[in-house]
Amino acid sequence: APPAASLDLSASVACGSPQGERSPLPSRQSASPDPGIPGGGGHASGVDYAALSVGGAEAVAAWLAALGMGEYSDAFAHAAVDGKVLCSLSASDLDKEIGVSNRLHRKRLLLELQAVRAAAPPAAPAPPRRERSVPEETFRLDEVSDLLELRHVRLQLQRCGDSCDGEVPLEPVRVQSVHNSLLSYYLDRTSRCLASPGAGRYLPPQGGCFYAAGEAEVASICREGFDPAGWQRGTYGQGQHLWLSASRAAAAVAAEGHSSLLLCEAVLGSTWQIRPGERPPESLGEGWPSLDLAQMRERGRDSLVVPDADVLVLFRRYQAVPRYLVSFRRCEPPLPMRPPHCLTWDGPGAPSPLSCGASPSPDGV
Repeated sequence: APPAASLDLSASVACGSPQGERSPLPSRQSASPDPGIPGGGGHASGVDYAALSVGGAEAVAAWLAALGMGEYSDAFAHAAVDGKVLCSLSASDLDKEIGVSNRLHRKRLLLELQAVRAAAPPAAPAPPRRERSVPEETFRLDEVSDLLELRHVRLQLQRCGDSCDGEVPLEPVRVQSVHNSLLSYYLDRTSRCLASPGAGRYLPPQGGCFYAAGEAEVASICREGFDPAGWQRGTYGQGQHLWLSASRAAAAVAAEGHSSLLLCEAVLGSTWQIRPGERPPESLGEGWPSLDLAQMRERGRDSLVVPDADVLVLFRRYQAVPRYLVSFRRCEPPLPMRPPHCLTWDGPGAPSPLSCGASPSPDGV
């Protein structure tokens, strides 16, 4: 049998094409990306998408003109659309805000916007939120020499409470301002955590509240603040008891002979004011002394105020910090004037020695 004819692939061409004639089907290597198709590797009508995404209203108008949609230029300009706004537009924005009512026009613009967003440079990462750093612990006492500041402190010390009966005004002997950056930081943080953040702030020297104690305790409070470890059940709960009257604060420690006061800044937040004769709620089974921070939170309160007794009770450690350390003396009221022991004039109408308190002699003289 004669040998089978070998198939010459090199000479074969596409079916129906004469030998040597080029096939009408383009080869895969000859295909080139269409610059007009999004993602095709080029820019439509010579517009730089990356520059457009950060450009101004003029760049948007040029982009619309290149797309053959210049009739929308005024609407885009009226809406103040720049490159950044352009990247955020939605179909609803194009229809309702810009006024592109033609559905096919909106579709064309949305396809172009996909390419613009893809070419936009990556957004810069948002700066990390910086929390206020905890300051270093610094503490010092400065002598107060400003006359106006001293006058305000003196007025606070001499101000009586709601009831001045039995209160003795105080006179400052030495006034020192307390500077403690760490306590100030904790006071600000505490004020933001209250049920009523920042409300009811008492600012010395025009305002404030008082605390009296011995020298060692006063020095400790100036350095470290009030210590909740010492908050036992007081008259009005388990908190820091302060005074709204300097004379009452001094009277509370008069038996110990203390002569130092702290004038404190306090942030009260939402206050619970106890009226005269008001009884504690039934939920406080043991009365006011059993009141604590958890029960105050349940009621949405931050502090307790008893105006009739000039008492302020705080239940968070840093709701009050010292601002002034005052050494004082009590201003004793002057003695009432007494009549002279005897009168010395003679003549008609002169009183007898008996009217001056003299005792009669045995012989009646």
